[in-house]
Amino acid sequence: MHIILGLLGTIVTILVLVSRLRGVGIDFGWLNPFSWAHRRRWRKKYNADPAFMIESPMEAAAGLLYVAAKSTGEMTQEEKSFILNAFQSDFNLSNSEASDLLSSSAYILKNVEEVANKVGAFLQPSLENFSESQKESTVELVQKLCSLGNSGTDTQQKLLKNINKAFFQKNQLNENWK
Repeated sequence: MHIILGLLGTIVTILVLVSRLRGVGIDFGWLNPFSWAHRRRWRKKYNADPAFMIESPMEAAAGLLYVAAKSTGEMTQEEKSFILNAFQSDFNLSNSEASDLLSSSAYILKNVEEVANKVGAFLQPSLENFSESQKESTVELVQKLCSLGNSGTDTQQKLLKNINKAFFQKNQLNENWK
């Protein structure tokens, strides 16, 4: 019995000490593993690149077109007009909505090389929202954009290969196992 009373006295003393230290301004909340995990998840989400969090297929396709145009350097006027026309005709957007989509793609996709090298990670949040026809249409639009003027550079061809791999690799694996 005296052992239990000593243990309870020690626990109460520790709790009072922690309470007094908290009142002075010293916080031991960082010792809580649940709070630590929550802060860590929030920090990862807050510091993440917004380019790799796009869930809309239209925005992802617009991003891929922007990356294809910027992968050779600066976007030419011909590429910009092609992208705006594609947004208007294929996505059924007005002129102002198309220019807003292009400017938002330019704002979100600041690091074009990183997106071009990690197309699978870029498409991962939105991949299940794409229909088969949207996937084919996106690949076709990027191919048309790459064939403008300079008939596609090596970086654009690599980008096309990565896009095809990200869109259609999973389907090929599923067909082999059926």
